[in-house]
Amino acid sequence: MATPRKNSQGAPDEAGEKPYFLDGGRGFEPHAHRGNAGTDTVRRFSKRPRHMQAPIQALLREAALPPAAQPQVRPSGGAGGGVGGTGPGSFRPRWNPEDFARACDALRGNPEVSAHVSRSRYPLHMVRYWLTARLMAPSLRGQAAPRVMEIGVDRGQFLHFCRALPGWIEGTRWHGADVSPAAQALTRQGYEGMHGADFTDARAVQALADDPAHRGQYDAVVVLHFLEHLPDPEACLRGIRPLLKPDGVLVGGMPSCPEFARRARERHIRRHATPFGHQSVFSVERVARALDGIGLAHQQVTGAFFARSRDSRLEDSARWLRFNLWFGQRFPRWPGEVYFAASAQPLPTA
Repeated sequence: MATPRKNSQGAPDEAGEKPYFLDGGRGFEPHAHRGNAGTDTVRRFSKRPRHMQAPIQALLREAALPPAAQPQVRPSGGAGGGVGGTGPGSFRPRWNPEDFARACDALRGNPEVSAHVSRSRYPLHMVRYWLTARLMAPSLRGQAAPRVMEIGVDRGQFLHFCRALPGWIEGTRWHGADVSPAAQALTRQGYEGMHGADFTDARAVQALADDPAHRGQYDAVVVLHFLEHLPDPEACLRGIRPLLKPDGVLVGGMPSCPEFARRARERHIRRHATPFGHQSVFSVERVARALDGIGLAHQQVTGAFFARSRDSRLEDSARWLRFNLWFGQRFPRWPGEVYFAASAQPLPTA
C-alpha cells in the first residue's frame, strides 16, 4: 500500500494529491506586509556565475518576506481553482489551471470583453482577476445576497470572470462606479446599479459615500487596477472607506515596484502622464501604510508573477502559471503587480 503524501503540517494531502507549488507544499500563503527577506529561495540561485550572485541575491532579499512573517491565513477555495470551500481543509487551496483557463475562455466568448483576453491558454495578465476573486470570496461566502461595489469597472471584465469560476457565490449583488460608466450596457451584463463619479474630485467621492443607499452597505469594495490612475489614491481610499460594512473587505491590486525605487518611478511617470493614465506608483509598503491609515489593519497581500509575455508559448504552460503564482506569493516585492485584501475585522480563512 502506497504511503500517502503529507503536507507541510505532516497531515496527508487531500486525495494524495501533489501540491502545485514548489515550496514544500505550503500552497498559497498571502503574506503579512512587514519583515525582512528570508534566504531560502536565494540559495537556489547559487549555481549562477559568481559575478551575478550578489545582485540577484540583493534583489530577491528585497522582494521576499521571511517565513516568520507569513500569517497562517489563506484565501479559501477547496481543492480546485474556483472559490467554493470544502470545510476545515479548504483554507489550503489548490490552484487548478483548468478552472482559470475556462474562465478566460468564457471572457473570450463575450464580445463585450473579449478584446482584453490574449490567445494564450493561461494568460498571466488575467491572473489579476483570479487573485482578486480568491481574496474576496471568503468574506462573501455565507452572506445572504452579499453586496459588492466595484470602482473602476471598465467593461465589466471582473464580474464576468467571477461568474465563470466554479463555485462562485450565488446571489451576489454587484454595483459599479466609474467616471463615465456605460450604465445601460453594464446593467444588461449583470450590474444591479451603475454610478457615475469622478474619483479625483473629493466632493464627488464624498457625495457617493454619504448617500444612505451606499454608506456602510457593501460586504466588499473592489479597487482593481484603479488607484494607480489617481494623483492622490490615499485620499480616495479615505473617501470610499465608509462604503464598507463594519466587517467588509477592501480588495484590489495594482502595478508595483520595490519601495526604494517607488518615488523615482512615480516622478518619471507623472512627467509623461496622459489623461486616465497611470499617475501613482505603489510598493507593498505603500499599500500597507494606506490600508493602516483607513483602519483596515487585517491584511493579506501577494504578488502575481515573475515574468509575463502576452501571447507567448510559455503562457500555454500550466507549469509556468503555477511557478509564477508561487513566485508572486514568495516574493511580493518583486517588480510586477501586488494584490491585497484588508478589513477592520480578522479576515476569514474558509
